Amino acid sequence: MVRPDLRGSRLIDPAVSAPLPERYGADDVDDEVMVLRETTVGPVVTGGLGYGGHLASRVAPAAPEVCGAFLLCSFLRSADLHEAEHAPVKAFMRTARFAPDDTLAAVPLFVAHGDRGPRIPVDAVRAHLPRLHPDSEWVEPAGEGHGMLTDQAARQVFPRLFRWLDRLG
Repeated sequence: MVRPDLRGSRLIDPAVSAPLPERYGADDVDDEVMVLRETTVGPVVTGGLGYGGHLASRVAPAAPEVCGAFLLCSFLRSADLHEAEHAPVKAFMRTARFAPDDTLAAVPLFVAHGDRGPRIPVDAVRAHLPRLHPDSEWVEPAGEGHGMLTDQAARQVFPRLFRWLDRLG
């Protein structure tokens, strides 16, 4: 497993981090594809939580070695965030510029999203289900928000994720 620290994540010390991306979902995808090409051999499954899951689905069209992506409490298109109730997400959306993301990944996706997350409206994400690859899977743990924070949610999501990964081969 490789977990790159991308420009848009801001997880490392701001004093040494790269500038924020000019276009979310493009600059970070370029970074992720570069890391993927330098560190992997053979089929790859990308994945992430929140923005990381969005990027995982955006990397698939840019890297033919990607055979699937898992998204935990993520969004598939930037428009999914327009109805967010979470104040920091609203503030972010007023200033962030996203790359065009109208096309959904043509690979199987595993999407797990709690039904009560104010950051990413579940209805917006659920609306994409009919257009996902037929081998995609959707899990919606009741009462969960942004993340699988309870044992009950983990028991609903992670065994299914592992079985889905096994099916990808």
